[in-house]
Amino acid sequence: MSFFNYTDRRLNFGKALSILDSEIGLILDYMKEEMHRRDYLIVFHSDNGGSPCARHICGNNMPYRGMKFSDFEGALKVPAFMYSPTLFGKRGIIGRKYRGLMHHVDWIATFLQVAGVPDYHAQLNATTFDSVGHWNALLDVAVSLKSEKYAVRDTIYFSLSDDSYVIRQDNFKLIYGYENDTWYSTKTEYEHLSNCYSGLTDYYLFDLDLDPTETNNLFYHSEYRHIREKLLTAGRNAYSDQAIVFEKTRVLNDDSAYYNSSLAYAWLNSSSTSIKFPAPWDCNTLYLDVL
Repeated sequence: MSFFNYTDRRLNFGKALSILDSEIGLILDYMKEEMHRRDYLIVFHSDNGGSPCARHICGNNMPYRGMKFSDFEGALKVPAFMYSPTLFGKRGIIGRKYRGLMHHVDWIATFLQVAGVPDYHAQLNATTFDSVGHWNALLDVAVSLKSEKYAVRDTIYFSLSDDSYVIRQDNFKLIYGYENDTWYSTKTEYEHLSNCYSGLTDYYLFDLDLDPTETNNLFYHSEYRHIREKLLTAGRNAYSDQAIVFEKTRVLNDDSAYYNSSLAYAWLNSSSTSIKFPAPWDCNTLYLDVL
């Protein structure tokens, strides 16, 4: 396939995928042989987009913009699939794509739904745990339609601090005060991480339904001012709410014995003020393919 540039690091990526495919195949063979009379569900998904600047194995996210550690769709829009010959096969929905907006924290509530846990919202203490169940929607043909993609979840806060936000509400995504990123060609080998990070922060607003590859920045368009302000207000409110939760719990602070751990470091350095946000790391949006 001439589409790909078969450099050593891209070949390493292909070799790793081949080995992974083989090992997962062994698990599937076991499940089919030993679990054929029981319901089981296998979920497989990526944690983040690939890195074209990795030292040994290079991923690529084309046609999407960005890479691992960025806030563009190349980092956040990740592949996933679910497999069950009984739970899906009996319902005749194998091979269907689920278009609902889903965050990886939603797996917890979804698995509780699959297991038939009654009143799972209470189990999760839904006032502080942001996980919503997608199982009923996954089984509903209507939610496979684009018009129903925000029926279960319509908002994701990817990253928040005292002066920067990455928020998705319905089809709009705001990147406020985070680093720019670009599109990485599959025919180019990027030799150093400096080739993958601009170091320049900027402000972005995208309509992902119309512009999934993030080519048209709407942030500075006057006709989208109300959308921009709506998302900025949502970000400030969410940050304030979470900061209050942190101040009440005081799980980590400057006197903590855990200060030198990576968890404490990320927490304590999530903002320049004394108020910290308890989840400063970027997370991923899941777009599921039901196989």
